[in-house]
Amino acid sequence: MALSLSRNATFYASYVAAGTSTWDGTGTNPSDADTFEIPILDGFSFSQATGTQNVTLNEAGATPKRGQKIFNTSLEPVDWSFTTYMRPFTDSADSDKHSATEKLLWNALVSNTQTNNTSTGGIACDTTDMTIDFEDSEHNQLLKFTGWFAFSDSSLTYELANMCVTSASIDFDIDGIAQITWTGYAASITQVDTDYPDESGHLTDGYVPANTDADFILNRLSTVTLTSTISGSSKVYTFPLTGGNVTIDNGLSFVTAEELGKINTPIDHQVGTRAISGNFTCYLDSAALSSKVMYDDILADINGAAPDVTNVFDIDLKIGGASAPFVQFDIPRAHLELPSIDTADVMGVTVNFTALESDFAGEDEMTVNYKGLTST
Repeated sequence: MALSLSRNATFYASYVAAGTSTWDGTGTNPSDADTFEIPILDGFSFSQATGTQNVTLNEAGATPKRGQKIFNTSLEPVDWSFTTYMRPFTDSADSDKHSATEKLLWNALVSNTQTNNTSTGGIACDTTDMTIDFEDSEHNQLLKFTGWFAFSDSSLTYELANMCVTSASIDFDIDGIAQITWTGYAASITQVDTDYPDESGHLTDGYVPANTDADFILNRLSTVTLTSTISGSSKVYTFPLTGGNVTIDNGLSFVTAEELGKINTPIDHQVGTRAISGNFTCYLDSAALSSKVMYDDILADINGAAPDVTNVFDIDLKIGGASAPFVQFDIPRAHLELPSIDTADVMGVTVNFTALESDFAGEDEMTVNYKGLTST
């Protein structure tokens, strides 16, 4: 008997469609390779359910029929979720351009096209940083890829076909390491015995191994700068953080037919409204242009004679601090809610925000910049 322990799981992702037995792990990035190992944390999941119809009887009389029948009506899309660390690095094999081990997942989140690292797929890598934007995200469908969860102790491997990313939730608790929880759907789960890019399998270069020397990002160094004219004059508020979150949600759903007399299977996915929101926490600090001053200015504006309908702030959030390695979230227009006061040993505030486009057709609500330190 061979049991599968979650601690022995490895996740591979590929731009190549499921059912293929040829993968390219030559090089280090999507401009010359198509399959990658992406390290994941404990707590991953993938499952597929069936839709059912329950037919019951409800009749009167001394001896009523009380039976029921249940019918399978559909095979639901696969729900999957896993967490990765944010791990930037500079790629010595690619002229020291900045990159990240989770690059393929960002590509699937923001585009419908495989990135070439320079001008397509919402990702651009150069010697300054790796930039992720949403300029290629205005499509009815986003990028689909193939994933494998392989368990080394039991030689058991599950293939997920047509995976797509619904959301990415970035957490930066003060005592932790910056990480992203990725969630999404897939069309099907299949157990495979040989057709996956294992190291001892079909191709010597079946996949690009994860960069074990890539940087980790310490949340304790994170800072935020907010610029606004809500007080009547331009002010720049700066303060250290105690934690926070940024969530990008594509509003994605899978479509399944509803024909009678058969078990319907998922057809494909479609996207809805993109929503970028988040929060950050900090101490209630009365220093000049710190959190208390910002709170007072927002409160004064709301209670003023001509309050702003939208509280527009330019947010510059750096997870990991000002020096590499860090990940920067540049949000030029964010609506801030009135911060809530947190009662604890040291008084604090929680600030909720929503990133806004320049207009309804905009794709410019946020830019993400990865900057690595370690050259590998």
